[in-house]
Amino acid sequence: MHETLTATVLPSFWDLLPVSLATGAVMSRAEKGGGGGGEGPCAVAGACTTLLAAELAGLLGPAASYALAYQAALKALIASLLAQGQRVSSGSGGHVVSIREGARTLGLGQELSTRLDRMRRTRHSTVYDLDEVSAAMVRSALADAAAVVESAAGAMS
Repeated sequence: MHETLTATVLPSFWDLLPVSLATGAVMSRAEKGGGGGGEGPCAVAGACTTLLAAELAGLLGPAASYALAYQAALKALIASLLAQGQRVSSGSGGHVVSIREGARTLGLGQELSTRLDRMRRTRHSTVYDLDEVSAAMVRSALADAAAVVESAAGAMS
């Protein structure tokens, strides 16, 4: 309960800073709706495939499932930005900006946006610091990723 209260009351650190100060990533214009090559609606299909892989990756261990769930959510957020004619440049903070702006584009709300940012940080620690995640964290990540993918798919139709 404390975690939920914190997520709904306090914004993420990154939400308090202007994008230009928080990260080196930059939003730029892209062809609205994406132009193939995995952009726009095609990227949502990729997010669905990644989400399915995350659900099946339980055999590989919780960290693999968690990382794939995060990747599915990120792909869906990027697809929503591409559909609106926005692209996030690569560079430091690109995932932060993609989460923040994609969540805003889809109208996901502060609570889910904060959980997505927490997923980003947790995924980073499982990949680079070899931290582990619990089964409960994987279930939560899969549910959040599914919500983002569903929202992005709905926005594309």
